[in-house]
Amino acid sequence: MSDVLKPVDDLELHVGDLSLGLRPGAGGHIAWLRSLKSEDRAVGFDWLRPSPPDSAAPGDSACFPMTPFCNRIDQGRFRYDGRAISLPKNFPPEAHAIHGLAWRAPWRVAERDESGAVLSFSHDGSVWPWAFETRIAYRLVQTPAGPTCDIRLETINQSESPMPSGFGLHPYFPRRNGALVKAAVTSVIETDAAMMPRAVVPESPLKEALAFGDRFPDGFDNGLEGWNGVAEIRWPGDRARLTLSASEAFRRAVFYSPEGEDFFCFEPVSHTWNGLNAVPPGCGDGGVVRLAPGESHRATLTLTPRFD
Repeated sequence: MSDVLKPVDDLELHVGDLSLGLRPGAGGHIAWLRSLKSEDRAVGFDWLRPSPPDSAAPGDSACFPMTPFCNRIDQGRFRYDGRAISLPKNFPPEAHAIHGLAWRAPWRVAERDESGAVLSFSHDGSVWPWAFETRIAYRLVQTPAGPTCDIRLETINQSESPMPSGFGLHPYFPRRNGALVKAAVTSVIETDAAMMPRAVVPESPLKEALAFGDRFPDGFDNGLEGWNGVAEIRWPGDRARLTLSASEAFRRAVFYSPEGEDFFCFEPVSHTWNGLNAVPPGCGDGGVVRLAPGESHRATLTLTPRFD
């Protein structure tokens, strides 16, 4: 697997006044999602924090995909079917393996038309000890109520033995003009100094702030369990709102709101924080999917932008 990211010409998809930019060579990431100028609006509006032109850094992106796992694996080590697995600590000085393999590797353009594209990432089993392919399909759709952005993730086990699988999306939302976020979850994962789960709590300031959506929860980096698959981001000063609607495979999320930054993240994920190791009580089965050879699993997320 190559981890040399190469900024390439952006792929621009559009439908109506909605534009989506993709950078396949830079981790398959989204470079922008914006509504363009129109007869009703004198200026455009960015629904995700736009990536700087030609940047290959995932941390500069509007959104990047995570596969074949999300968030962190403690020290990059876990056991599966009696095998001891050790992964590189891939984001120094981070002490763990984080965000999977594909966020810092090139993706291939498998399909493309004016309003959609399919990107593909393949791994030969040299780092993650299973061969697999993840495909991500981006599609802009014009509906009677306005345009939407549909994202579909699918991972296929191409190895000869069962493999654990998970994935997620890591969007960055602009924190401006009184940004607010509302989402219903059942519990919050609290972490220790090493950013590993220490407790799953049914009540917390973060859960309360998300439930009411009337004040911005600042300074958090936590896993969310029991997400109902719907979240709403609002920018009252712009009379704008973005609704996230996720399929059943995304029933967990991560909320990240570093103090002093101009962004925050609400990340739909398929499994719990450090879910390839011990799953904390309160997280059910943790959500890691066991894929037999040739099997696949998939998830979808729809982003619906609207102006009030």
